[in-house]
Amino acid sequence: MTKADFENQHVNMINQLIDLTNEATEAWKYHPENPNRTDAVQYHETLVNQIQQLEEKIANFVAEHENV
Repeated sequence: MTKADFENQHVNMINQLIDLTNEATEAWKYHPENPNRTDAVQYHETLVNQIQQLEEKIANFVAEHENV
């Protein structure tokens, strides 16, 4: 194994560890044993509303600047 191969593999493993840690942290937000858990249904509704608002904002922005 070359030094470059080692470094690439090591970086990939560290990145995977970071991804898994982030995913575990995100899952804990909704875990039943978390006393401060987020209500997943309510959070989903909030996200859907934010998506709809942003879609409207984008549509208005495009309409305002259609001549650009």
